[in-house]
Amino acid sequence: MWNKIDSINWKTYKFRDSEINDIPTLLRGLFDPNPNHRLFCMMVLSMQITRAYKEATNDLPLLIAPILIELLEQETVPDLAVVLDNLIEMASFSDPRIVNEPYKSLSRRIKSEVCKGLPVYKRLLIDVSTDSSDYIALTDLIKICESGD
Repeated sequence: MWNKIDSINWKTYKFRDSEINDIPTLLRGLFDPNPNHRLFCMMVLSMQITRAYKEATNDLPLLIAPILIELLEQETVPDLAVVLDNLIEMASFSDPRIVNEPYKSLSRRIKSEVCKGLPVYKRLLIDVSTDSSDYIALTDLIKICESGD
């Protein structure tokens, strides 16, 4: 998976006025043994994804969602919540109470990409403690994906 990530031409994904931060480094950081570094990478990645969505300048969220899902499937994730929080945030872009065009169609496409991981989320749910933040994040993500919005 990491080779696939490294093969993407990340320079084609830009903001209106600047370069996007090093996404492969942020993705790797989600798997760092240091919990503070994982949290930092999650927050910066989240900001990058949100900005790309708000500017509607590129399809970065549509590219990142399947990568995160595949990483959940293939890698040992030291902290599921840091990966799941990014997926929850992306799926939440489509909240019909707050989204108007031109973002409505993009947000629906993003949610659709995130929700393609529903079988993965349900499999992961079996292995987590019911009193953990991972369990809460997984159940939240499953609810979002199973909702009709």
